[in-house]
Amino acid sequence: MVKGRDAGDPGSKDGIKRRIEELREKVRYHDKKYYIDNDPEISDSEYDHLFRQLKELEERYPEFKTQNSPTQRVGSGEIDEFETVEHEVTMLSLDKASNVEELQDFYNTVQDTLNENEIMLIMEPKIDGVGVALTYDDGMLKRGATRGDGSQGEDITENVRTIHEIPLVLNEDSILRDIEVRGEVYMPLDGFKNMNETREEKGKEPFANPRNATAGTLRLKHPREVSNRPLSFFAYSLGSHSHGEFSTHWQMLEELGIAGLPINDHVREIESMDHALELVETWEDKRHALNYDIDGLVFKVNDISFQEKLGSTTHHPRWAIAYKFPPKRKTTKVKDIEVMVGRTGVLTPVARLEPIHLSGTEVSRASLHNEEEVARRDVRIGDVVLVEKAGEIIPQVIKVMKEERDGSEQEFVMPRHCPACGSEAKQVGDEVARRCLNASCPAQVTRRLEHWGSRDALDIDGLGPKLLQKLVEREIVISIPDLYTLELDDLVHLERMGEKSSNNLLQEIEKSKTAGLKRVLIGLGIRYVGNYLSDVLANHYVSIEALVNTSKGELEEIDDVGEEIAESITMFISNSNNLDMIHRLQELGINMRANELHRDLSQYLEGNTFVFTGKLDNFTREEAAREVEQHGARVTSSISGNTDCLVVGQDPGSKFDNAKEEDIMIMDEATFIKMLEEETFPPVSA
Repeated sequence: MVKGRDAGDPGSKDGIKRRIEELREKVRYHDKKYYIDNDPEISDSEYDHLFRQLKELEERYPEFKTQNSPTQRVGSGEIDEFETVEHEVTMLSLDKASNVEELQDFYNTVQDTLNENEIMLIMEPKIDGVGVALTYDDGMLKRGATRGDGSQGEDITENVRTIHEIPLVLNEDSILRDIEVRGEVYMPLDGFKNMNETREEKGKEPFANPRNATAGTLRLKHPREVSNRPLSFFAYSLGSHSHGEFSTHWQMLEELGIAGLPINDHVREIESMDHALELVETWEDKRHALNYDIDGLVFKVNDISFQEKLGSTTHHPRWAIAYKFPPKRKTTKVKDIEVMVGRTGVLTPVARLEPIHLSGTEVSRASLHNEEEVARRDVRIGDVVLVEKAGEIIPQVIKVMKEERDGSEQEFVMPRHCPACGSEAKQVGDEVARRCLNASCPAQVTRRLEHWGSRDALDIDGLGPKLLQKLVEREIVISIPDLYTLELDDLVHLERMGEKSSNNLLQEIEKSKTAGLKRVLIGLGIRYVGNYLSDVLANHYVSIEALVNTSKGELEEIDDVGEEIAESITMFISNSNNLDMIHRLQELGINMRANELHRDLSQYLEGNTFVFTGKLDNFTREEAAREVEQHGARVTSSISGNTDCLVVGQDPGSKFDNAKEEDIMIMDEATFIKMLEEETFPPVSA
């Protein structure tokens, strides 16, 4: 750090502490905008930049690190066991209504008990998740617990802390400080689907439905693993609080929202039972458009004084009821069992069904996951099966009606070769799944091309799935290298691809040639090799040739690789089709050497000397200095023979001329920001 600063300077300990608190507030604010309001105000890279600043300052000044900092959501240790904890107020179950008559009976009973004609209700979607209680002490999250038996639950604090929708610190604008919040942890359907696809690609058993996945995740003993699962949260009530009673349930929900807790967007005040019955009918179909699973609607008396008069049984409150949607299951016949090939080559048996209408859509296929699952359920061609939609979105066979068999059913045999290209389908290690390892397999090509052009890989803007589908269908592109032989005439005649769009895409493809080894490794789609592992490999190997010529044993010696990952990489690079593709990409000019873009900035700034001059738009001089100092660089006030870089803003003055005379690197503010975001020095554009 630069020496000689006084106690009020941002570089002093007091100044550093203020900067850390400022960054924490910014990160919390943008967490809420992204995870709860679904209205982000900054880009992912800008958010990552803020988060990285905070984390690095806390690491350098551990005396200022606090448990409720946004950087401390994920614990590094293992949970030995989940301790039993007492709920301050019993978490009762809800009484159930399985039809509209029972719902009407509930309302009639409430009317009679209160001697009131019209009673305002609150309607909430009944999230099919796991009930939890969150305890806040002076606005700080102290404990998270499962519902358990209602009186006691399990302490899952370290796991609920990883859920971004759950604030570690309540907003100071709220009156709520010492409270117990009741809510539901759930898994969004798109996240559930992606997670199951990843599990199947790794040869793991998929989860049956989002609720099971949520429950299993909350009981994992490694919080870091929990943080990688797509969990979300809605708050729906208070168990206890220290600020007196609200007059209505609606007011309570509004205050929970002010405190920073997520409230479901579809909660409604309703004025009559007629309105409630209309909602029941509406939501029978409307629920299928949600990105989370609901299994009913909850109706609550809105007036808190009415709730108190109605009271509770030992099992449920008399002022609330859950209307449960009827189960969506139907029987149908398995016409055939086909084998589909995924992007990473996994062979998945899929039941082709006689079409049925289920949960708002026609269902004609259902995944059978893998050959072990087919054998376990003994699913045969010609069987009558019971089908339901897991999470109301993913059709699955839940039971074989063996009593319906007449002897004509045929057993399924999993092929030992890829049905699309004929390559041998292999099982890697202990995994259940078989996979085709030919990266040029026609069944995989569209998904592989899409993955190659994705943001984390080669980042080819404009290379979307619809365009790729057209290119593959017309056999203009049948493998990744074909992208680099595209010409204007190949594109301009395609739908929505005029000359300007075609030229822009060709420029993007050309630009992607410089991406380097890390992005190429992601783009190749090698199982297990994502953002993190590609970093590890690109730090270890200078080029793709070095990686291709390595051995499985050498790979296993690298930190974070291990036997299973090493085997996956070795099998990929030993496949002749994959080697041909890599060599062809090299011949077409794709850079497959490691560059410095992905490395830690501190490795390169350590020992370098910076000078700043002129007015910067996005930083004060002190803030800009801290950005490089926290990576080990020095900042001085004047140009000398030891200066490595001058960062210039508006009206730079004589330092700019001196730097040019001394042939010192000069960087404008945009390039300075790029250096920080892409973690490279000197920046590509410097």
